[in-house]
Amino acid sequence: MAKKKNGNSVHAEKLNKDMQETQKLPDMGTEPDKAAPSEQKEQENASKWNREKHFPISDKMRTPLFIVLGIALGALIAAGVFTALLSAQTADKAQQLEAGQVQLEQKVEEHTHTWVPNYKTVHHDAVYENVWHEPVYESETTYHTVCNDCKKTIDGVAADHIADTGHSGYSTNVPITNEVLKQAGYNEPVLVSEGWDETVIDGVTCTSCGETMNAEEAAEAGVSVPDAQS
Repeated sequence: MAKKKNGNSVHAEKLNKDMQETQKLPDMGTEPDKAAPSEQKEQENASKWNREKHFPISDKMRTPLFIVLGIALGALIAAGVFTALLSAQTADKAQQLEAGQVQLEQKVEEHTHTWVPNYKTVHHDAVYENVWHEPVYESETTYHTVCNDCKKTIDGVAADHIADTGHSGYSTNVPITNEVLKQAGYNEPVLVSEGWDETVIDGVTCTSCGETMNAEEAAEAGVSVPDAQS
């Protein structure tokens, strides 16, 4: 037959059980070193995840990337230096050209021209004049049958003329003289002067600098040159 436990025994067993369970729980105040490494590891994982998220580059790729970036930066610096040197050389050449131009202009201003004439040949055609020749007439006598009344020449129709007109008669072998044109008037071209070539001054050339002027420009500039010999 089981024994019935009294109230004090039950209470003592319950208290003993609670104490045992309390001993099994970790003491937060006495074991800080165990929780700290766990939190540090979580922070390191989070930091690594952030790096991989924003910079998805592996450690093996970073070194070549930095080398490429370094080469590119060096190339940019070299290009800047080359551009600066080229600009400086261009500026120096421009200054030299400008100085040379100024010297050339000064030489041109100080230059005294030595002019010599340029010649050309001008052809003159022959000159003709028209001479008028009057028409030529000559007297010519012919013989005809003539009506005695009206003095009309009736060669070959004398009988008909008399019958038609009732004139008294006619005469034969009557001499009649007229002026006959032998040659019409005309213009004849007559040579006045033969054609010829003339050598004239066409302009001038400076023997020193090669500058040229035509005859009109030379005259306006007051350039005196010897007359050409024809």
